[in-house]
Amino acid sequence: MEEDEEEIEYWIGKECVESPAKLSDIGSRVLKRVKEEYGFNDFLGFVCLGGFENVRNVYEWRGVKLEVDETKYDFGNCYEIECETEEPERVKTMIEEFLTEEKIEFSNSDMTKFAVFRSGKLP
Repeated sequence: MEEDEEEIEYWIGKECVESPAKLSDIGSRVLKRVKEEYGFNDFLGFVCLGGFENVRNVYEWRGVKLEVDETKYDFGNCYEIECETEEPERVKTMIEEFLTEEKIEFSNSDMTKFAVFRSGKLP
C-alpha cells in the first residue's frame, strides 16, 4: 500500500485510540481505502495493533526544504528524509553526498512506516 495521509481533529484521534470501534464512524477517506484494500470484517471491527511515534522536523537546507522524520518503534528507530522538488535527482545527489561525507549509512526507502511496523523489524 502506498503511503497516504489525512488530517483529523486531535480529539477525534484521541477518542479512536481509546476506542478503536469509533474509527468506523469518522468518515475517513484513508480508512475507506484500508477497508477496500485489506478487507474488513464488520463483525470484528477495528482493533489496536499497537503503534509507533513519528516526529517530523522541516529544515531549509541548501535552497531546498527537507522533511526529516524520526520514527520510533518498539524495536528501534528509523529516520527518513523527504524533499518535494522539481529537481529530484539533483537534490537526491546532494543529500547522498552529504550523508556519505558525514559517514551516515543510508538506503532508499522501499517500505512505508506502517509496513515496517507490521514487519516488526527495521529495514
